[in-house]
Amino acid sequence: RYRALWRALRRGETWSGEFHNRKKDGTLYWEQASISPIRDAEGRVLRYLKVALDITAQKRLESDLRASVQALREHEKQLAAANRQLAAATRALRRSHEQLQRQSQQDALTGLLNRRGFASELQRLRASAERRGRPVGILILDIDHFKQLNDRYGHAAGDELLKALAALLRRQLRASDLVCRYGGDELVIALPDADEAAVRHAGQRILEAGGSLLPGLFVRAH
Repeated sequence: RYRALWRALRRGETWSGEFHNRKKDGTLYWEQASISPIRDAEGRVLRYLKVALDITAQKRLESDLRASVQALREHEKQLAAANRQLAAATRALRRSHEQLQRQSQQDALTGLLNRRGFASELQRLRASAERRGRPVGILILDIDHFKQLNDRYGHAAGDELLKALAALLRRQLRASDLVCRYGGDELVIALPDADEAAVRHAGQRILEAGGSLLPGLFVRAH
């Protein structure tokens, strides 16, 4: 900065700018100055004229302001990071709550609705059907000789059969139908917009498909 200042003055130019200066007592201060060479009639530089202003307080204020802005930006970054963490935690909590809610309404073995989930969904389905003046069909299924099957082949075999039956029902029924494992070998199905003929047809279709799960196995519909 000082080299640039003296280069300008030696070329006979006026220099303007800010620089760190020192008072007679040795104190450093910031100065805003304009320095111009004064020449004689022959063009020789006789002296220099400086018009200056002590801007130390202004510089300190600017420095404090920059520090405040930087601190604010850092705080904003920390706040944004905290907001992202809070949003992620909120999403995780919502997913966990939804998962717990699903688990509380699902049969752990088959993934079908349990009694609680079925009652809740059936209430919603009935309300919708009543508003539209549409029927809701109900099928009750149970597996014949299920206890004997468990006693002979073990509960693991019975569990596999129930899971296979649940998968079969999902294939045979509509996505809007409600399927519930109501008891050990008892299942309840709610069929929206299904009159008596449609319910009988669905039951017959399930009976025919269910006979292929295990030789000698009978699924009975009511």
